[in-house]
Amino acid sequence: MQLSHRCSHARSLATHMGQKYRVHRDVIIETVLRDCGVDLNQVGNPQDLVKAIVSLDNIKALGLSLQTISDDTKPSCHGMG
Repeated sequence: MQLSHRCSHARSLATHMGQKYRVHRDVIIETVLRDCGVDLNQVGNPQDLVKAIVSLDNIKALGLSLQTISDDTKPSCHGMG
């Protein structure tokens, strides 16, 4: 599957998560960007997509309060790849 197609799936997941948390998908995408530095609108390589998906999984597991958890206890997508 092409990277662009896989990124589209990740953005769709952000949309579904936004519906769950009652926020626009851009809030989810911005949270991913803050968490691991990957913009789901401009993913450059497969490793960045993996980082973004790990971040989405963290948001799904921990909720949108992810950015308020201290860096030493929060699951991280850094070091991937």
